[in-house]
Amino acid sequence: MANGSAQTELTRMLTLTLTDQDLLRVRFAVSPLWETLALVRAHLSPVPGEPAVDRFVARHRPRLAAIDLSLLPDLLTHQGYVPDFLTPPPPGPSTDPEQPFADELDRLLATPPEVVAREIGRVHRERPAAGPARALDRPDQVTRQLGAAVSRVWTAVLAPNWRRVRDILMADVSARGRHLVAAGIEQVAGRLHPDITWRPGALMVRGPGTAVHHADGRGLLLVPSLFNGPHPTLLLDRPWQPALFYPARGRGDLARPAAEPSAALVTLLGRTRARLLAEAAAGVTTGAAARRLGLAKGTVSEHLHALRDCGLIYPVRDGRFLRYELTATGAALTGPPAGGPSTR
Repeated sequence: MANGSAQTELTRMLTLTLTDQDLLRVRFAVSPLWETLALVRAHLSPVPGEPAVDRFVARHRPRLAAIDLSLLPDLLTHQGYVPDFLTPPPPGPSTDPEQPFADELDRLLATPPEVVAREIGRVHRERPAAGPARALDRPDQVTRQLGAAVSRVWTAVLAPNWRRVRDILMADVSARGRHLVAAGIEQVAGRLHPDITWRPGALMVRGPGTAVHHADGRGLLLVPSLFNGPHPTLLLDRPWQPALFYPARGRGDLARPAAEPSAALVTLLGRTRARLLAEAAAGVTTGAAARRLGLAKGTVSEHLHALRDCGLIYPVRDGRFLRYELTATGAALTGPPAGGPSTR
């Protein structure tokens, strides 16, 4: 995979051409394995401009420091090639908050040794001072060691926080998925990040070099990320499916307290319903609202139904969940969400 960077020249673009068949296979996905590795990289090499991520990493640094990550610093870089076998593209958004990591880890561990050796060999050729050369002799053993390290990071740090992280990622997927249906890939791609440009039949990402790749009917995954940093990453090498990892909207929500409604809204609706209406400004599920506000799901469900019956929110199907969003009347009551008007 190739990581983008704001420091590269505008003319240095990675291009992925897409056929009509590829455009029919554009879909969104969420990857807990990717987030775990991105969290490790943020711990090993912090990137300026990500205060919410910095605070999250700082809070969990003692746990991260206790895990043997010795194989990862040479493989994870903010610029240049990172072995693609570490992050096999996820199958798509899952309605199960826990299982996807285990599935992705199994796919990592099942990588053929020759693929591991080839990709780590590329790291060693591009960065001679880096890259664990011993992996070229025992790629199967290195894969197990990497899998064990990543699994420990997941268990110690990310798994306990995954529901919150997933809520933010899925809010991005839900909003952009609706935009994709309504406006098409051209409009969606152009708004993912300033480093990303759409041209007819081609996705272009500012990156560390200039190259043209072809999707050739494999489609494209669009994957939001919290911990990857402020720039997109494009996974292009075969046999993996092309995947674009981009900064998720709402990354600041990682440390954001529950939305506080105005005093007037509290007087009108009561504190609980006013807080729920404020949360719905960014789209919220019953479970996410219950976790944010520290309430029982049954209580939250009852209040959400009342707000819906009053015409202040409406449900949107999100997999097997319902996500509630503001109607025009609800938006008029709450005013613009924190940070300015919604761009959805």
